[in-house]
Amino acid sequence: MLTKEELKARILNECRLNYWYFLREVVRIPDQGGTVGSGVRYKLHRGNLAMNFLFILNFNMFVELPRQHGKTVAAVCRYLWVYNFGTSNSEIMFMHKDHGGSKGNLKSLRAMRDALPSYLQFSSTVNAEGKKLKVPNTVVMMQHPYNNNKINTYPSARTKDSANNLGRGCTIPVQYYDEFAFMPYNEIVFMAAVP
Repeated sequence: MLTKEELKARILNECRLNYWYFLREVVRIPDQGGTVGSGVRYKLHRGNLAMNFLFILNFNMFVELPRQHGKTVAAVCRYLWVYNFGTSNSEIMFMHKDHGGSKGNLKSLRAMRDALPSYLQFSSTVNAEGKKLKVPNTVVMMQHPYNNNKINTYPSARTKDSANNLGRGCTIPVQYYDEFAFMPYNEIVFMAAVP
């Protein structure tokens, strides 16, 4: 018989190794009118199944699905997994057609994180004296207390020069462009950011 702590360690390890387990058994999507810190199970369909398969293969992709079919939810679930379990010492960029959208996606990620079991949230750390310490966490960025991952939000460019500068020299390994078709100067930003 496993102790509670052994079971938690096994779940943590399975989340780290198995993205499908994380989607199927662990992540919860906060719903309108639901209890704070809870949510509904992830609903898999052909569109987000394809997205998740390509995420696992580390493909760059442009996704077009009908409105309200969970494109952003699927992406935010993936970036929550990457942020908590999938990498370390990395930066994730959230970009949207406007900065409010980027901040909204970060807020959604936080809500999903807060719906995880407490031992998988990693929202704070404890110092040597046992005092709970908060990590940098603002409306525009958040930092993981253990693996040093960071998520930063960025506004979209308003001029061709700012679009070129936004993408140029971009060494961020994980870049998420939401509402890409509606971003001003999206081609300039993207072409400056890719290798």
